[in-house]
Order: sequence, then C-alpha cells, then structure tokens
Amino acid sequence: AFLPGERVTYRAGYKWGFIRMNAGEALFTTDTVLYEGKPALHFVGTGKTYPAYDSFYKVRDKFETYSALDDLRPYRYIRDTYEGGYTVYNNNRFDYDKGLTYVQRKGVKTINMHDTMAIHDCTYDALSMIYNARSIDFDQYRPGDNIPISIFLDEEVYDLTIHYLRKEVIKHNRKKYRCVVISPTLVSGTIFKEGDEMKVWITDDKNRIPLLVESPLVVGHLRAEAQDWENVRHPFTSLVE
Repeated sequence: AFLPGERVTYRAGYKWGFIRMNAGEALFTTDTVLYEGKPALHFVGTGKTYPAYDSFYKVRDKFETYSALDDLRPYRYIRDTYEGGYTVYNNNRFDYDKGLTYVQRKGVKTINMHDTMAIHDCTYDALSMIYNARSIDFDQYRPGDNIPISIFLDEEVYDLTIHYLRKEVIKHNRKKYRCVVISPTLVSGTIFKEGDEMKVWITDDKNRIPLLVESPLVVGHLRAEAQDWENVRHPFTSLVE
C-alpha cells in the first residue's frame, strides 16, 4: 500500500469537557535501508505536543522499526518516549526462527532491564503493525468481521483484534473521501484506554492512508487528522470530490 519515501503528517486535537485545543502533531515516514547487511524497510513515527500544551501533558515520542521487505515482520523495534513525565526506552530484536525477541528496557521504573520473550510467527511491533494493517484487503471482509493481530508491546505479546465496522464517505479538508472504518483493540497505557473504542477512517483505495483517528484517552478525547502526504504509491481513487 506504500512506497519507500512516503511521508504522512497528522495534526492532533484534544477535547476535555469544554476544553478544545490543537494539542500536537505526528509524522510517519518509510524508507529502504541496509540493516545488518540486508535490505530492509525503515519505519519512523514521531509525535510531539505543541509548546502551549506541554504544561498540561508533554509528549515527545519516537518509534523506529526495521522490517523485512516481503512480510514486514520486524528485525528490530526501538521505542523512545516521554509522556507526561513517564519515560520508556525499548530496544527489541526479533528472531522468528527461534520464536523469541530480545528485550532491552529502561525507564522511570526500570533501569536497564534485559530479557527474552516468546513471540508468535505473526507477532509485530506497534509501528510495523500499522503498516501491515494498511496492506489488508478489506474487500475480502464484511462489516462486523474481526481480523486477529498479534502485537509485542513492552514485555508482553497481546493477541488483539481489528474490528471492521463499515464503509462511509467523510469530508476531510474540504474534500470527500470514501473510507473503510475500523476499530483496533487497544492496550491500556499512559495515554490510551484499554478496549476497542478507537476508530480509524482509512481511504478506500490501494493507498489505505489513515485519514482520521478518534479515540478516548485516559483523560479526554483525541482526534488526529492527516494534513499532508507525499510520495504515495497509488492514485487516490477514494476521492469523491
């Protein structure tokens, strides 16, 4: 669904009661690199709050994944995040032949922890799963179907689900797009609530760009909208007008 060189920028808004504000922005990029001598995809996702929002809840997140070109399974996953004073650094290496991931973790409550965890054949990290989910052919499914996924997050494998809800046309940046609406199950963390209340509107074309994301947070509600995209692979046939 994508090409190396693709860049998608998002603006995130925050709502809590009568409080509404532009909270921050995120950028997702993909490129090809050499990883330990073999060609790989390099996914990077960064997110930050605006200075005006920092005093309320400061976020500085960076996620990186080096993945196989064919099935997108990760070789290495790095998480370096600061969320409201809570810091986490993960450096995970995946070995699917042995069914293991090697974990290095340090943060507020953990000092340089090393461990080995079992994974499935189809376990992805959070970032590579986003791109893998974009490759799903939703025409093979019907509204109401559940698509199983496996994600390694921190030191645990979570068997979760993508719920395929429906198709609908939405207005985005003064244009209309046909979209597939999905609801991925979330794991409770420092920002998101556990459950399947997040909704994602993905362009109903071969690009499958997530245009809109809405989700309740631990405090308040998030709305993230794609603002710009570059080097997409396919024509936007989902564009109505």
